[in-house]
Formats: sequence, structure tokens, C-alpha cells
Amino acid sequence: MKRSMGVKIIVMLVAILLVSFAVMQFVFIREFRLSSLQQSQNSLNMLGVSVFQTVRSAMNFGDPTIIKSAIEDVGKIEGITSVSIS
Repeated sequence: MKRSMGVKIIVMLVAILLVSFAVMQFVFIREFRLSSLQQSQNSLNMLGVSVFQTVRSAMNFGDPTIIKSAIEDVGKIEGITSVSIS
């Protein structure tokens, strides 16, 4: 009788631990994905602001060749497909 009771307790503890680990794994993966998405969005926003400030600074000079050069330089950054000013 004692032996079967001990086995039942051990089996229940193992089952509870496995479920707890599965839930923790799910939570960690979810939080990591959300954190990665947030960091990516922050990086893209910073890149956009940087491009805007670069072109705006070139426009402050008023020279069309400097503006064209700045737009070409910004277009060479990896990940930027095109830069257009309306």
C-alpha cells in the first residue's frame, strides 16, 4: 500500500513539473518574440529618423548637388530600397 502511494505521488509531481516547464517555455518564447519585435521596430524607427535628418541637413545647405549626393548616399544603406522626396 505504501509503495503504490509513493509511486502515485512521484508520478503526479513529475506530471506537474512537465506541465509547469511547458507553460514556462511558452511564456519565455512569447516574451522573446515580443521583445524582438519591439527592438526591430525601434531600430527601423531610428533608421528612418536618421535618414530624414541626413536629407534635411543636406537641404539646409540649399545646394542641389549636395542634396542629390545625400539622397544617393542614403540609398546605398543596406535595407533601404528607395528614397523619394515629394
